[in-house]
Amino acid sequence: YTEIEVSQALNAIINGTSVNKASIKWWAIPRLTLRNRIRGHQNRSLGFTELQRLNPWQENRLVKWIRI
Repeated sequence: YTEIEVSQALNAIINGTSVNKASIKWWAIPRLTLRNRIRGHQNRSLGFTELQRLNPWQENRLVKWIRI
């Protein structure tokens, strides 16, 4: 599942869809993931940014350099 799908599922939950229905029927996102996001947890890539050696700008520059 993608971050966009998680956002869509969270919007559906905010609009009244149950967590179970949103996780199982529509987006196949684990219920625990949706519950944690509702409780304010960040996704893994955002949650560990301070532990990464490269900041996002440096990482993007490196990716562009590798693709050349």
